[in-house]
Amino acid sequence: MVTQVFNDLASTRRTLRPFQEMNFVIVPNSQALVPINFVDYPDESDPSPYPIPANMAVELWPGQTQGQTLYDWQRDANAWGGDRHAIILQPGTGKLWERN
Repeated sequence: MVTQVFNDLASTRRTLRPFQEMNFVIVPNSQALVPINFVDYPDESDPSPYPIPANMAVELWPGQTQGQTLYDWQRDANAWGGDRHAIILQPGTGKLWERN
């Protein structure tokens, strides 16, 4: 993300565009934990549960999801497949998770 911002502000391009590839959310220490069952590559993920809020914006939403609601995009209601990445920051614990 930092590289994208730097490239957008290079001397030949003086515009800054939104980077909608990866969203993030900041959660409190009290955020409820959600159990996750990994289907693909479970050995590449930290064991759950994770502090995931119900309204967590995920990769490409809202700008590149053709008007789908967040609820539908999170659940792949149109069966488009693909990842649903997001970053969860919990400053009070010093933890960061990438969900996909």
